[in-house]
Amino acid sequence: MIQGALASKLRTASASKLKALIFFRAGFVSLLFGAGVILDVGLGLIPYPHWLSAFIVGLYGLTIVYSLLYQRLGENVRFAYLQFCGDILSEAVLVYMSGGIGSWFTFTFPLTILSASIILHGRGGYLVASFATVVYGGILGLQANGLILTAAPSGFPPIYFVYNIFIHIIAFYSMAYLSTYLAARLRRVTEHLERTHVDLSDLKAFSRDVIENIPVGLITTDISGTILTANPAARGILGDGIDGLQIVRLLPFIDISDAEGGRIEGEFRRGSATRVIGLGISPLKNRTGEAIGRIIIFRDLTDIRALEIEMRRKRELAALGEMSASIAHELRNPLASLKGSIEMIREESASSAGSEGRYTAQLMDIAVKEMDRLNRIITDFLSYARPAEPRMARLDLSALLCETVFMIGHRKEIRVDEMIDDRLEIDGDEDQLKQVFLNLVVNAVDAMPDGGVLSVRARADDKGVVARVADTGTGIAMENIGRIFFPFFSTKKHGTGLGLAIAYRIVEAHGGAITAESPPEGGAVFTVRLPKRAPGRKQA
Repeated sequence: MIQGALASKLRTASASKLKALIFFRAGFVSLLFGAGVILDVGLGLIPYPHWLSAFIVGLYGLTIVYSLLYQRLGENVRFAYLQFCGDILSEAVLVYMSGGIGSWFTFTFPLTILSASIILHGRGGYLVASFATVVYGGILGLQANGLILTAAPSGFPPIYFVYNIFIHIIAFYSMAYLSTYLAARLRRVTEHLERTHVDLSDLKAFSRDVIENIPVGLITTDISGTILTANPAARGILGDGIDGLQIVRLLPFIDISDAEGGRIEGEFRRGSATRVIGLGISPLKNRTGEAIGRIIIFRDLTDIRALEIEMRRKRELAALGEMSASIAHELRNPLASLKGSIEMIREESASSAGSEGRYTAQLMDIAVKEMDRLNRIITDFLSYARPAEPRMARLDLSALLCETVFMIGHRKEIRVDEMIDDRLEIDGDEDQLKQVFLNLVVNAVDAMPDGGVLSVRARADDKGVVARVADTGTGIAMENIGRIFFPFFSTKKHGTGLGLAIAYRIVEAHGGAITAESPPEGGAVFTVRLPKRAPGRKQA
């Protein structure tokens, strides 16, 4: 179990270090003995110089053996101990050859202990230090008793051998302790840095994902207002190719010098369209807290503002409708009584003889006709103010449009341009939707008294069906675009101003929307959007 733990440490913390140790050993041997040969000082220090060549060859041979074993064993803890023990024995031979207690090469033991502490961690350094103590102490013990190294320098008292062994033991274990401690600290620092690097990488990736995917635009600029970076949402609002531009060129209502300006709204043009955006500006600071630029966060509010206007308009229409419905209801009862009274007077006048009776009867006829017209207006208005609930059924809008265009469109000098997809099936009230498109087609024809082109388009999209009725007539004045769906607003001499208002309420009751526009080239275009399905509606 202990060996397995050591092997795990060796694999995780010392990957490829054994391989590096092999090459380091070869380089160290070459440097050490190469310097001695070049400076011509090495041979005179070794009592047995004739062994030196064999020793050097043996070290290189041992390095080759280690290399071959590494290819087979890899980062193996037993292989590591084998190398370190082999190094200690090789160093002991070198110390023996160079005179034992008087050798200059005892410094090589601490180098091996240092390597073992770094590679094996923990007890590995102490075990190698203990092995070095036993080997070195054995050499000096044998030398002190005159059993080896008879050519060693004389004049060393026995206590000197004891003291030498003692200080080397202290040196070996001190090296093991310090190198183990430093290696452990280095390992902990390395692991902490790795975790920090992972955390920073995750944080960087998270920040990048957030910035790239938030549905609001984000731009950074320098102090002068030059755009440095922009996220995809910002490019989608302002357009591509904005890097390096001055932000005031794109958004002229911005005061880039005011980094604490709060919430700002303004308009800018992109192509032929005018967009409304809301933004906030905050300072971009460096590590010292110095402002080095601006952070601008903004959002396209065009659709929101249009929706607010539409909701306000619907509330106004609803309030007007409720009030008008009450008035119309109150008018209808006395109108019915008045009509009945006038009819009675007309009958009495018709029975009277003479021109005066005929004249009175004619006046009564006119009054009855006007009251009938007034009653129809009130009936239409009540249909707008209190529309009937649509009776939903599956219908083919294509057939309904074709029938409507056939009935109305082929009048006067009108050229009809149809492009209606087949089988546009939706849920709807056929009578009410026919009333909507009949009204739009009649208005388009009436807008072209001298002839023109009536264009009818209908197609399906992802949300439902889109139908467009366009004409080449006089068009709609810009100041009237927002009012044409209001009740009693009409540009016709004899119009009641209820046709488009009723159409608006019917389309709204079907869960759709109707809009109007007057393109620059002239004419008017009405667009009706209807869903394919009307959830919650009763089927006929």
